[in-house]
Amino acid sequence: MLGKTPKDEAKVNEILGVLDDIRTNVSKLFFDKEYQTKLKETWEKVLPKLQYFEKFVGDKEWTLGYLTLVDFQISELAPYFEKLYPEEYKTFPSVERIKNGVNNLEKVKEYYQRENAIKGPFLPPAYASVQL
Repeated sequence: MLGKTPKDEAKVNEILGVLDDIRTNVSKLFFDKEYQTKLKETWEKVLPKLQYFEKFVGDKEWTLGYLTLVDFQISELAPYFEKLYPEEYKTFPSVERIKNGVNNLEKVKEYYQRENAIKGPFLPPAYASVQL
């Protein structure tokens, strides 16, 4: 899941860092009662990182061309991004493609069929200002 070669492992770590930067900025909005006033500012911070990701992935099915931890991370991040920036989200087809690919993996589908599965993006409802 971390890459098949040392070079791929380095790329996985790099992209995980990019996704972590995006997650850090976007997740703050979910806990801010005045999040709407910060949407544009946050978008300006994450846009270059999303553009980098989109360019790197291109038309590949998975981020590195095969399934890695990065694909699970982008799949987890996608619903938050889509909720806050629905129109902008549409301009990043690799994010949607990877999210759907992860959700269609046999073991993931099996998990979602379990009664105790968390069936959507998770934010503690008592703290979240933005509801998913």
